[in-house]
Amino acid sequence: MEPGVIYAGGQPSEVVLSVREIPEDEQRWREEITRVTGLSIPDHRQVELSQVRYWGDPGAPYVYCRFVITDRVAEPEQLDIDDLVRAVKTVRSKKPPVPCNTERALIVAWADLQTGKVGSRGDTESLVDRVLSKLDLLDDYAKQAKCDSAYLIDVGDCVESFENVASQGFVNDLSHPEQLRVARRLFTEGAIRLARRHSKLTCVSVPSNHGRWRRGKDALGRPGDDYGIEILTAVSDAFKLNPDAFGHVDFVVPDVWQETLALDVYGTILAVTHGHQVRRPELIPSWWAGQVHGGQPAADADILLTGHFHITRIQPTGRSAHTGRAKWWIQAPTLDNGSDWWRLLKGDDSDPALMVFTVDANGWDNMRLL
Repeated sequence: MEPGVIYAGGQPSEVVLSVREIPEDEQRWREEITRVTGLSIPDHRQVELSQVRYWGDPGAPYVYCRFVITDRVAEPEQLDIDDLVRAVKTVRSKKPPVPCNTERALIVAWADLQTGKVGSRGDTESLVDRVLSKLDLLDDYAKQAKCDSAYLIDVGDCVESFENVASQGFVNDLSHPEQLRVARRLFTEGAIRLARRHSKLTCVSVPSNHGRWRRGKDALGRPGDDYGIEILTAVSDAFKLNPDAFGHVDFVVPDVWQETLALDVYGTILAVTHGHQVRRPELIPSWWAGQVHGGQPAADADILLTGHFHITRIQPTGRSAHTGRAKWWIQAPTLDNGSDWWRLLKGDDSDPALMVFTVDANGWDNMRLL
């Protein structure tokens, strides 16, 4: 390589310098480029040392350094617990809304955001834009549904993590802590909107495979040692700081040794689990049937809500011994940026959506994919 400057799009993209000593960091690299070439690299351009070559007398060689100059990747907004608390405290409402007296609940399936994943549908910016647009549609749906209460249910995989497959370490655009911050802030936004409109709000989360505490692919600790559960706990702590506005909001998670919970919604039992307990979605009905023999939380459920499989499926399976009505398995669609490995393997894909429906004493109704 020879000393010189290569331009692309009217801007320096590569610089090769002949130096006696290798500059030790980016600031020194920039200073050396300016000293030798007169080029002043703007701050929004990043300078990286890409190659070093020694030339001439081995005892006192010349050193050729190649630097690559690129646009910096925008840093994601640092969303932390302080930001979350500020958002909660700015809500001025002193009283929860007056009940509609419909004895009907709005169910919001918050499924598989996998925050931090980059796919064919975009990056974190795309995810945030998608989720906020879905929440706008949810506002419109909630106005029409006129429910007394609402359930915001994190069905799992709210973050992508780094531990499930090797590719995650190279296609994620957020670190694990950043994933937690963004996922926490999005869930907070959804909870605030629902709390403003309903006289009772219950926020729910269940363990999942992407949310699980892991070392590589191996799960650590108990089923409840889950980052999705931790996000819900943080949101709960923040809401308690504003009891006037959020005294009507409850937070529910399974027992630390469980992966499933059951909710009594106006006499209809709604069970929630992520779905990673089985390898294929068609195995869910038999898994659910097995919960009866094990005396598990989903045993007496009228409705089972799952995520994990990134598809929408609504299927009757079995019959309730208590009501005589069919039991229903409801599989929620994903909100993520795309599971391209699955599309390439199976040729199948699904549209991202926020699933909503209502539940009362007679079961479920008013299903919409927003």
